[in-house]
Amino acid sequence: MLENSGHGLLHVETYGFDFLVTHLNPSDPRKRRKEATFIMNFVHNNKLENFLIMGI
Repeated sequence: MLENSGHGLLHVETYGFDFLVTHLNPSDPRKRRKEATFIMNFVHNNKLENFLIMGI
């Protein structure tokens, strides 16, 4: 996953919840949008329902 997340993306599942922790690119809006789209696709493709995204 890291190749699509400039500053990294941590995904942890515990107690029935999925936590996604990231830091989007602070200086390039195009990269930030690409990273956000990657995260949205990850949530959709993995059918996450009970999730929290932190660190944006």
